[in-house]
Amino acid sequence: MLGNYGFKLGVWEAAKAEARAVLVETARAKELITCAALVARIKTVALTPDDPRLTRLLFELGTEEAQEDRPLLPALVVQVLGEIEPRLEFVLLAEKLGRDLTNPAAAWRRELDQVYCQYHQ
Repeated sequence: MLGNYGFKLGVWEAAKAEARAVLVETARAKELITCAALVARIKTVALTPDDPRLTRLLFELGTEEAQEDRPLLPALVVQVLGEIEPRLEFVLLAEKLGRDLTNPAAAWRRELDQVYCQYHQ
């Protein structure tokens, strides 16, 4: 039986774990990652950079991180390297989680700083 966006639950959870591992590695290097680079490294499921299921995966992952009192790893995901503004998906996630979005770009930078601080070695 298929559930989670056309994938079996175990497969979906494995894809999230895979994405989380990539994002932790990215955070440890104090870098950002594009949607294209992220989906290229997720082998459990086939996604494209503009796949709405990628957005759902990152939304679920961010929600789970927040529930564990960790910063939002999906803040690391950008459309194009060199961007200085958050993706709309990050803003929507941060809003859902009650983050201060008076200045979305500043909120994104704060979240990035927290992610880097949490995972940088």
